[in-house]
Amino acid sequence: MGRVPNRRRENGLRALLAGLACAVALALLFWPGSASSGPTDPTLSLSAALAETGASQRLVRVEGIFPAADLVQIPYPLQLLIREVQTGTGYVRFDLSGGVFEGNAPELADGLDASDAAGLLSQGTPAPGGAVLFLGRDRIEILLPPGFPSGAAEAQLFVVTAESPVPVLSNPVAFQVPGTTP
Repeated sequence: MGRVPNRRRENGLRALLAGLACAVALALLFWPGSASSGPTDPTLSLSAALAETGASQRLVRVEGIFPAADLVQIPYPLQLLIREVQTGTGYVRFDLSGGVFEGNAPELADGLDASDAAGLLSQGTPAPGGAVLFLGRDRIEILLPPGFPSGAAEAQLFVVTAESPVPVLSNPVAFQVPGTTP
């Protein structure tokens, strides 16, 4: 005679497997760093900036902590501001998801603060000769436009998003921009 299945045991096993599947799905959904999570307020911190002169161009290397992975995977609104310190108002803004802009902004005379950041996004004109050359995990390399003056400068990162009411800023880092070599 054949064996009669134990329906109570089968139903209990099905319920256990269904509960386990739900637990795994919930764990994956709420696991830190899951694929469904989006970027939050980034950590922006600069440790150094250095400018070098080539034959007719000036390269600036900025090092620090910023959301480089987000920049590669999604259009992320990270901005690098290079501010001329002598007048305090001249700047070049590198939109790291595309575009280089230069201009003068009187509100930058005392440095970049959160109340200035959003307004900068609609200011400036395209800066021919300025370019982002390298964007890595902890380093950004840019070419300054030819008209950017030599002398004391500051580099600073900032992010303005529709989701965050307050722009996020890094610390400013001072450096010297050398003159161009003829």
